[in-house]
Amino acid sequence: VVNLGEETPLHAASEPLTAPPPGAQWRERWSSEDPRYGGSGAAPLADDAPWRLPAECALLLAPDTP
Repeated sequence: VVNLGEETPLHAASEPLTAPPPGAQWRERWSSEDPRYGGSGAAPLADDAPWRLPAECALLLAPDTP
């Protein structure tokens, strides 16, 4: 997921191309906002609330079963 603009709420979509596999949730695996890369950190993704996608960042998400 790449955001080239301002901080944005990102609602988990039920669209087949963006939905996680059945029985899984999206988990962040990498973020350009990580302090190791000069970022300010990012709040963890919440399963029950809209995600906050930081401004001008990239996230790598992968499915993770609970």
